[in-house]
Amino acid sequence: MKEALRKMMIVGAIGLASFLPMKNLKAKAIIQEDTAKTEETQKNKLNVNLNANLANKTRFWGSPFINSPVYTQSLNANYGNFSASIVGETEVNKKKLFNLIVRAGFSQPLSKKISLNLGYLFSNFNLEKGWQKVSMASASLATSLPLNPSITYNRLFGLGGGAYVEGNLSQEIPLTKNTSVNLSGKLGYNDKAMRDRSSFTHLEGNVNVPIKLSDEITLSPYLSYFQPLASDFTKGLNAGLNIDIKL
Repeated sequence: MKEALRKMMIVGAIGLASFLPMKNLKAKAIIQEDTAKTEETQKNKLNVNLNANLANKTRFWGSPFINSPVYTQSLNANYGNFSASIVGETEVNKKKLFNLIVRAGFSQPLSKKISLNLGYLFSNFNLEKGWQKVSMASASLATSLPLNPSITYNRLFGLGGGAYVEGNLSQEIPLTKNTSVNLSGKLGYNDKAMRDRSSFTHLEGNVNVPIKLSDEITLSPYLSYFQPLASDFTKGLNAGLNIDIKL
């Protein structure tokens, strides 16, 4: 009798032990499934933002471009791995729209730490010679390794063609819940893009301070310093203020 009772207790204990994990596993599976569905929904959601930027002057691939205040406004959208933007640039002093840009992009993770980004843009700008059309293709590899190294290759079509390659290192330093400091350093190499020779052209250092005013609005003052590595480039300091609004 005692032996039979002991066996019944053992069987009951095994049954209870097997039931509880199964119940927990089912609950865990439901949670994981819901989390995966949420992440997939967010990934496939259309996100739109409006961005405005005011800079004391601008550079193009490290070379001085507009040496007076420039206002840039863009409307950006992304859905899954795809993105698109419409950009307008205006010379503030002349109250003159001098550049219109339409660009599209695609990003694809290659591993947990490396992603591939492809882009193409059409630009129609108006300086001294009237409106001119150019386009550009780009490909970059970005990583989540220490200092987030990345490299970008740009190919210019129009204005004599040529290419530009840029390496980048960056680091974010959190300050408060809504504020951080983003530091980055860049090295540029120009392969006969709007110049007659190929060489390393400049070093660039950037300090950007995003300040989250709300869930939808981020204000970011920034400062950039350019150190020339080629005789046809000059040193300089650029400053600006950027505001990003999620719609």
